[in-house]
Amino acid sequence: MSHTDLPRPDPTGSRRTQPQGVRQPIDTFTNTPALVLDRRNDILAWNPRGHLLLAMHLAPGAPEHPAPRPNLTRMLFLDDRTRDLYPHWQDEARLAMASLRLATGYHPHDKRLAERTGELTMNNESLLHPDASDPRVIAYSARFGAGSEAVLRLLAATLRVPDTGIATSVD
Repeated sequence: MSHTDLPRPDPTGSRRTQPQGVRQPIDTFTNTPALVLDRRNDILAWNPRGHLLLAMHLAPGAPEHPAPRPNLTRMLFLDDRTRDLYPHWQDEARLAMASLRLATGYHPHDKRLAERTGELTMNNESLLHPDASDPRVIAYSARFGAGSEAVLRLLAATLRVPDTGIATSVD
């Protein structure tokens, strides 16, 4: 056999089967639905309860094979059975899209990830722009006694905002 006859690695990982040992962590969850996901949210493994909860309409062995491997985000957007599991589907969908975009930023050369993100973004444009009627609160705090707390106190003094004396515990 010459070196040209040897299988070449696929940079997208599409020929990969389940990584060795991927089931081990979830097999310990006997009473809890559990999944193992890759960065694209492809389901690499599920325990029996995870399969029953999210995809009992799919073959139990579907995650073991790369070609038909289910993708949790795609299921969330394109599978009515999965969508029905989420009473606040819009919120879950926005979180899923944000997670995909973040992963795409961390892995800019992952073509399959970029394609998945583009596919779901283009078909769900309403999720890109949250309703103006959905208020969001963003607050910044520092752990009591941390250097960042001193910086926030300095900022408050600079703006002449009275110190409320309320200690925060999140950094």
